[in-house]
Amino acid sequence: MKKRFLTIFFIIIIPVQCFAWIDGSIYGGYTFHGDVEIVDSHYKDVKGYDYGAMFHLNLNPDMFLLGFGLNYQEGNIKYDMAGEEADFKIKSSWGPDIILMIKISDKANPFVRIGFSLIDNLEYDYGSKQKDKTRFINSGWWAIGYAYQPVPHLLIFAEYQRCGTNLNEDHTLVRNTAHLGVMFLL
Repeated sequence: MKKRFLTIFFIIIIPVQCFAWIDGSIYGGYTFHGDVEIVDSHYKDVKGYDYGAMFHLNLNPDMFLLGFGLNYQEGNIKYDMAGEEADFKIKSSWGPDIILMIKISDKANPFVRIGFSLIDNLEYDYGSKQKDKTRFINSGWWAIGYAYQPVPHLLIFAEYQRCGTNLNEDHTLVRNTAHLGVMFLL
């Protein structure tokens, strides 16, 4: 009897359009500004490309979308290190991601995202050679963006993402990146 009462209660209280959706996205972007800190030295001119994919399981009432999911990213970054060009590759980075999207209208959807990486596979210049490193719970990001919905179940979005990555205790990379992408709502 208690289970039936709870079921009827939730059917009455929660709007009919409130159900879980899955979203999947692909995106690409350009790091237009950043900073590399090695011990007490700071290097600017961080530039490069990245791309990725993400998906979320969503609670989707009429006014907002709240999703919990996974973000995967790869990238190739370059920066000026004392007059020499240094490389930094994100071979793979993945971890949990949370999105909150506000539905202003049928077309306008501003959003914020936050997450961190569980595993980063990195390759970077280390003196005269490349160094591969796998790091755990190493990077964190937040993003703010806007999604336009031209047709049902499809969003085109643009976002600004700020991501910080620790290569070790004395070596940190901060990236400011602009992303464009497509999100499919299922």
